[in-house]
Amino acid sequence: MTVERPLLRLRLVRSDLPEGEISLSDLSRVAGATQTFVRQIVGNLVGQRRPGAPAKAVLEASQLRLVGLRAGSTILEIAGASPDAGLLEFDIPTDLTEITFDMLMDGLGALVSASDEEPAELPVGFDDRLMGDFDVWLRSMRRYESVALESHVGGRVKQAASNPEAARARLKGVSPQPVMPFVSPSQQALEGKLYALNLNTGSFHVEDDAGHKIRTVLSPESRNSASLLVSRRVRAIGKPDLDEAGRIRSFQVDVIGPAPDLEGLSEQKSFFDVHELEIKPPPGDSGSIKEWAIGGLSDGEADDFMSALAEA
Repeated sequence: MTVERPLLRLRLVRSDLPEGEISLSDLSRVAGATQTFVRQIVGNLVGQRRPGAPAKAVLEASQLRLVGLRAGSTILEIAGASPDAGLLEFDIPTDLTEITFDMLMDGLGALVSASDEEPAELPVGFDDRLMGDFDVWLRSMRRYESVALESHVGGRVKQAASNPEAARARLKGVSPQPVMPFVSPSQQALEGKLYALNLNTGSFHVEDDAGHKIRTVLSPESRNSASLLVSRRVRAIGKPDLDEAGRIRSFQVDVIGPAPDLEGLSEQKSFFDVHELEIKPPPGDSGSIKEWAIGGLSDGEADDFMSALAEA
């Protein structure tokens, strides 16, 4: 049985644009930005976002194809990978494209529904980097008066429309959200500091790196071991409970343990930081470095001296 592929309809509206037409340069820019943004969402979702070439799983799950170009201003019909597109060989959800399209739609929908009184709250997964990617995607369509998205995913239809520049302005006032990458097709990971615990109910909170306090619940078998991790950085594996807009309500924990120490990692990274050069006096010289330095040179003489060293 053929599985229906997830579909996006991207409608671009500009008063001087003929029905159903788009310049090749605009098509290349918008299509390229859309492909890049979807690929970055997928990378965030599976914790495989990295510099350079994307992982094979990310490439396979995020591959988009232009399957139609229609009038109605100009509508690009974009299909994603279907659940039976060979994703079973990777340890990721087979419906990852559907999850990605939902996340894209809910993100744009949050910006559309935002107001001065109620700022937008993006779905889980939109961290600092992905919010920057969101802005780049919207900027690729800044020449258009309106951009509308319609997704067809698993029999569900979602719609959202906005002026790209207005959406970008609202995005500036949004706070980053927690990132909970998939570690298996059915489980996600949450990292942060375990700062409160109720052993009777198994309810506690984890504060992630963005400062979000996330209510999490442990199974009775894990509560005693979790009590030893209070005030430490932990990595929890389980399933989040999200609302219809993709915002987290709680996190059901299956396994919890200590997470890598960020301070230790930062010490390792500091090896590559720029350090101030310290010049030591010659061996056997216990005097001040100033006593054996050449002094009294004018700026011109110093430049001549450095030039002579360079030519030596």
